[in-house]
Amino acid sequence: MARRRPIFALELLALGLRATADGYHDARLESVELNERLPAEYLADSVISLQGPDGNRRFLIVEVQRAWDNRKVWSWAAYVGGLMGRHHCAVILIVICFTKAVAARYDRPIAPPDSCMLLCPIVVGPDQFPLPGCAEDVLASPEVAVLSAITHPDDLDIVTTGSNSSPGRSVRNWRRS
Repeated sequence: MARRRPIFALELLALGLRATADGYHDARLESVELNERLPAEYLADSVISLQGPDGNRRFLIVEVQRAWDNRKVWSWAAYVGGLMGRHHCAVILIVICFTKAVAARYDRPIAPPDSCMLLCPIVVGPDQFPLPGCAEDVLASPEVAVLSAITHPDDLDIVTTGSNSSPGRSVRNWRRS
């Protein structure tokens, strides 16, 4: 999804941080190859660069996790370190999780054993994906609507019709905040 519409990675970041992303623009799809003379091949799900409000570029790595995977800490360390070393700029890891249990597992600092590195991914799970309030919400960000459908299977009728009579945080309202 982020490959098709790179600004979607910024929407995920704002959802994960429960904040706005004002001032960021010029989101670009970047190479997912994060190799730096390493024997293993490291490919992220998506890598997006964007221009910050201060004019500096930043990178967002978007990863989808369906279950806990102890090996990811090593891959993610390579992804983040490789991009930081190559571009000398900030790198933010965003992890999309489809269940609350998986999101809770990743939503804490992750430290590789015997290392000084600490990974603090921005986790976007069911609690961060809003139910659409109306059809316009679905049209505003179809990617968020799709992920809402996946993360809220018990509310599928609301997600597919875009009619949510209960007050909540919709994509449209999120964009205004």
